[in-house]
Amino acid sequence: MKTRILNSAIAAVLTCGLVAAVESPSSAQIITPSNASPITLSDATQPATAAKSDAYGKYVISHSWSENQSNTKGEHLAYVKGSPGTQMSISKSESATIEIGLALGASRSFVAGEISVSSSKTTEVTVSCQAKATKKKRYLVAYPEGTVHWYKIKSVTREKNKKVTKISKFLRAFEPKSNAVNCVRRRNAP
Repeated sequence: MKTRILNSAIAAVLTCGLVAAVESPSSAQIITPSNASPITLSDATQPATAAKSDAYGKYVISHSWSENQSNTKGEHLAYVKGSPGTQMSISKSESATIEIGLALGASRSFVAGEISVSSSKTTEVTVSCQAKATKKKRYLVAYPEGTVHWYKIKSVTREKNKKVTKISKFLRAFEPKSNAVNCVRRRNAP
């Protein structure tokens, strides 16, 4: 298949099709093989990021993370209740599992891949801490430490012949670190 090259910047794009109009390069149309839809040169020369954000599918956006964080908003490892003035103590080994927030039909493995974590990570954590119980804080709670990720999920679908874009609220994932624990005195049981 012969290709007419309008300029060197778009030569690679045109290798699969024929140019149907030449008078105005910006409005020229590339005719693709018979089983595909034609695209315009302006479509073909757009940056790849623009194409991805407009394409149908699910994406993780606005991803950020912070290391060495205590998982006080997630699962705890162990806790003990004490009477005011007594010493509370926790000494045991526990497993901490990765937590991944989901929305808009995104799967656990998809989100894990997008934020570069294992979807099934489990880490052994040895808990050894103690603190004195007070009248106001009679519980000692052990939380795993690790990396907290924040992100949103964007879904682009087609409904009733219209493109529909939905974006979740900020979601949270927690990736535990081996043998990293934070013990906190609390007023109430976790």
